Amino acid sequence: MTASISAIQIWTLILAGLAVAASIGGTIYNAKTASASEHKVWQRDLRVRIYSECTAVAEEFVTLLTSFAANVHQSKRSQASHSKEVEQIRRVAELRIELMTKTDEVQTFGAKTVATSAVHLSKTVLQSSDNMVCDPVPDLDSMKVFLAPSGTALGQFRTAVRESLKMSDD
Repeated sequence: MTASISAIQIWTLILAGLAVAASIGGTIYNAKTASASEHKVWQRDLRVRIYSECTAVAEEFVTLLTSFAANVHQSKRSQASHSKEVEQIRRVAELRIELMTKTDEVQTFGAKTVATSAVHLSKTVLQSSDNMVCDPVPDLDSMKVFLAPSGTALGQFRTAVRESLKMSDD
């Protein structure tokens, strides 16, 4: 008996080879798309964390500056009020470092528009702190003028974050 291969057998082998190739290709495609999807989720989660930390530090900073302004003008220069001012100034120094660190993180991992807004927020709040702590002005209304740009910059940062984190339809 001679071994002969029929046309049906040849076509069966070709189809089986194509099925194996399609299976391998499908596995590779799924691995790549799943990895890309997981990366997008990881990146979004990282951005949410970084944005919220930056916002929290900036909010605490602005709140502290507001209370510092009120305390400076309400204090009677007693020892207790002086020690409270010293504690607030110490906390302002800590928050300056925290805000700069969080701004750097936003610049590294955040969307471009949010990073730009974070830099503006940081500069504005730091300038307000310099004005409030280093060169106190005589009345509370003037202090509010110094603090107004910080509140505006914080609002702009929040808006940029909201726009950046909106889910796309694609």
